[in-house]
Amino acid sequence: MNGGTSYTDDRDRTSFLEILGRMCERYGIEMYDYVLMDNHYHLILRTLRSNLSKGMQWLSVTYTRYYNMRHR
Repeated sequence: MNGGTSYTDDRDRTSFLEILGRMCERYGIEMYDYVLMDNHYHLILRTLRSNLSKGMQWLSVTYTRYYNMRHR
C-alpha cells in the first residue's frame, strides 16, 4: 500500500467497510465499533467461536487484494 496509507480515498474506506461486514457475516463475528485511521484501524469485535484470527486473516487478504487491483 502506498506509503503506509491504507485508504487512498472514500471509495477505499467504503470498500474496506463492505469487506469488514462480509467478514463478520462469514465468520459469525459481532462488530460493536470501529475507527478507520489513515494507516490502520481499530475494531471492537466479539466472537463466540475460536475463529477471530481466521476472520482477521480473511479481512486482510481480501482488502489487500482489492487495494492492489485498484491501485496497481
